[in-house]
Amino acid sequence: MEKTVERAHEMIHDLVRAGFSGEKISREAGVSSPTIGQIRNGKSGRITEKVFDKIWNYWSEHAPPKDEREAAREVPETPVEPPQKAVRKKTMKTPVEATETP
Repeated sequence: MEKTVERAHEMIHDLVRAGFSGEKISREAGVSSPTIGQIRNGKSGRITEKVFDKIWNYWSEHAPPKDEREAAREVPETPVEPPQKAVRKKTMKTPVEATETP
């Protein structure tokens, strides 16, 4: 097993897809909330072995089975319709009649 930021990122996302919040992962795994957030959002360039091991241990105990994880990772292709353009109702203005002044 390679202890990389990418692997930690994937494990955190598996847990989030399974219904865990970042705060719950942080609290129960013993890793600070900002660290979990940085890994989750791809803002962390490196990870210590200690932090990786804590995430790994928590993920190993709480992650759903492999087939469920893989199914959750797949994004179903749903056609996206372009937004409808707002239509402004046109109102007819009546011409102003010229009035003659005496």
